[in-house]
Amino acid sequence: MGNSAWAVFVAIVLAFVLFAAPGVASIAAPAFPIIAPNEVNISGTQGSFIVEVSNLSLEPKDLKVNFFSTLKNSISAPTRIAPNSTAQVKITLENTYTSYTEINSTLEVFLGSDFQRKEIVIKFVPQGSGAFNDATSGLFGAFFSFGTFLQELTNFSLLEWGVFWVLVIIAAILLIAFIARVRRKV
Repeated sequence: MGNSAWAVFVAIVLAFVLFAAPGVASIAAPAFPIIAPNEVNISGTQGSFIVEVSNLSLEPKDLKVNFFSTLKNSISAPTRIAPNSTAQVKITLENTYTSYTEINSTLEVFLGSDFQRKEIVIKFVPQGSGAFNDATSGLFGAFFSFGTFLQELTNFSLLEWGVFWVLVIIAAILLIAFIARVRRKV
């Protein structure tokens, strides 16, 4: 097979993977974007965080937000979001713990008939104890947290991992072909 035949073959395989595989289109874009932290650090008796919910449709949609946790919490959110708009939801938490505690909580967002769920870790620390000086401290801690990176890797489905590795293999083949072509010309 000549170089042009390989290029055509790779292009056909890439087009099939990107456009013909069922469910691949749903990988790139969720039903509606939400921006919420993976972790919330609270020092003192009360703390809050903001969640942003965007309505990318051309019609207004009803908004309902649930936050499941072992803590007393209150949610301040609009009941509707206008088309192509973003709304902020404020979740306030009451801290009843006297020592450092981590709690796994669940955020559920309903926008019209669409639904998303996100797990959030709430970290409580007594005031003045400095217990938050773990992975977020130090020279490079603010730029990269390996634990958060590994936690995000678990969010991929089997189909997403399969597509990822197929694309990695295609990229490697194209890179090798490019290097061989450049070396041949030199």
